[in-house]
Amino acid sequence: SICKEITKKNERVFRGNASQLIDMLAGDLKNFKGEFVIVIEGNINNSKKKLDKKTEMEIIKLLKKFSLTDVVEIVHKLSGISKKEIYNSALLLKND
Repeated sequence: SICKEITKKNERVFRGNASQLIDMLAGDLKNFKGEFVIVIEGNINNSKKKLDKKTEMEIIKLLKKFSLTDVVEIVHKLSGISKKEIYNSALLLKND
């Protein structure tokens, strides 16, 4: 979205993808004067990664050499799986 004259009397907000915004703004020359704020949404990855058997085997190997806290940090950074899920699984695997 592009916000024009935000928090002012003549505030306007244009929403859409890049090509839609260009079309909206290009339609009126008055749209080019003023202060602008551009808001861009980042990449949203809604698919949550889960532990698989291969990752569990790697956790078991890592637990032999590193502390539980270190293993959680390593696996989280490499896989993107939530720390909470890794920690809970690592606790179960450690006790087996």
